[in-house]
Amino acid sequence: MFRLNMRLAFLVLMLALSLSSCTWYLRPGGGYGYGQGDIISVFMPDRGEGASYFVGETVSFRFHSRLSGYVTLSAIDPDGAVYVLEANLPVVAGQMMNFPNGRSSYRLVPPAGLHRVRAAFSPSRTAGNYNQLQGSDLWTQRIVTELEPYPADQRAVAETYFYLR
Repeated sequence: MFRLNMRLAFLVLMLALSLSSCTWYLRPGGGYGYGQGDIISVFMPDRGEGASYFVGETVSFRFHSRLSGYVTLSAIDPDGAVYVLEANLPVVAGQMMNFPNGRSSYRLVPPAGLHRVRAAFSPSRTAGNYNQLQGSDLWTQRIVTELEPYPADQRAVAETYFYLR
């Protein structure tokens, strides 16, 4: 029994390590894919992608882009509710950024479970209003609609995630 649990734990650990360097990105033709996006090269929580946090703890995000522009951070909780962390944060090409800029971090509140976070990059400010949306499909549709006016080589979406316990 113990040997089986150790094997399972090892397999889960190996899978987590192999996926930890992956991010989601919005392909110019639409849809998401694994890999490092061509505009956003780093987007992850301060403890690393897939890390666990407890309710009441704080999280911040590391971000790096090859272009200057603006990024909107939004997330979806385990219940499917979409919320915006911050809209239109200015980013400088080639600089490692930490979000939030003016505060130390975002305080985490329920519900517990998987929280997916997206960084939507554009060359200029967007509405960035994804609050009140329910479900991943509407969230994706709103982001795509908002970024569509920009040339494909000037827009990007990266996704990361963390668990709230």
